[in-house]
Amino acid sequence: MIGLIAVVDADFGVSKNRSIPWSFPEDRRLFYAKTKNSVLVMGKNTFLETEEIPLKGRINCVVSRELSLKGHNDESIVKFQPNVRIFQTIEDVCAEYDDFWLIGGAKLYNYALNKNLVDYALITRLHRRHNADTFLDYFHFEKFSKKILEENSHYSISEYFCNNF
Repeated sequence: MIGLIAVVDADFGVSKNRSIPWSFPEDRRLFYAKTKNSVLVMGKNTFLETEEIPLKGRINCVVSRELSLKGHNDESIVKFQPNVRIFQTIEDVCAEYDDFWLIGGAKLYNYALNKNLVDYALITRLHRRHNADTFLDYFHFEKFSKKILEENSHYSISEYFCNNF
């Protein structure tokens, strides 16, 4: 199963200026609970821009045509640890792993959705706008079945199941 896990704003914004423009502890707890002992797949920017990456107890797969574990000229090499693997494409990840979570960023999410690679999505949607500059292409979820897990005045958490899954 290929899952997508994301928190978005009211406009399905994912980030602003390459960072998440909100702090949302409830979603962080959900993320850690759902992805524990899992394979995580992320784009290069998510990997390089997030302080907590690589996440312990998980295999961290980075999709990038530029990064290499062999090249030590990259100043971010300190992030490269035994639980990090580099792949050139998401299809390369699919060839090695059957089950994983896509954790960002927007380019990777939208590519996987466009290629019909996503079987399941767990989306936390904040009810405020945060002037994001990258977005999740929500129209892809029209082919998914939706189940609301939690909803209140601040956010909603929904599961999306691919109708072919």
